[in-house]
Amino acid sequence: MQTFVETGTYLGGSTEFAAGVFPRVVTIEINPQYHEVAAARLQPFASVTCRLGDSRTELPQVVSALEGPALFWLDGHAGVGQYGDTDDCPLIEELAAIAASPFEHFVLIDDARAFLAPPPPPFDPDRWPELAEVLSTIRQRTAYYCVVIGGVMICAPPAARADIRHYCNLVRPKI
Repeated sequence: MQTFVETGTYLGGSTEFAAGVFPRVVTIEINPQYHEVAAARLQPFASVTCRLGDSRTELPQVVSALEGPALFWLDGHAGVGQYGDTDDCPLIEELAAIAASPFEHFVLIDDARAFLAPPPPPFDPDRWPELAEVLSTIRQRTAYYCVVIGGVMICAPPAARADIRHYCNLVRPKI
């Protein structure tokens, strides 16, 4: 896997980490102030592309340009006031863009708790998808194996099922 794609750059911490692991990194941030700070921080990394804009319109362009499977870190939905004026959740549109790709990607969704139950105030639960909608959207083309561990939903191609189970058994406390 050669490409890491992130939505919700924030200040660029996870992007900087990814730049040390992946040959190509693309990150999308809607908030101009966060984008400016992150772009300055990430300027030394030639492999990083910082995009300013709404992930619902930017991500389909990024996905269509991919030449193979990628690892997606979807975190453009967190934080009242951080996403945008309405604090709605772009996750379904992001997952639909990924599902339209001919490649089987790995998808990590941060803040999984917000999809396992309605998000707490001040979020508007009517603007956030339910778990069933999240799963049906990511599984439009591929029967992704999906688990939630450590606050992150992992959606992996079926061939990675054993690896994901092994990972979960390594990091999860015994029941």
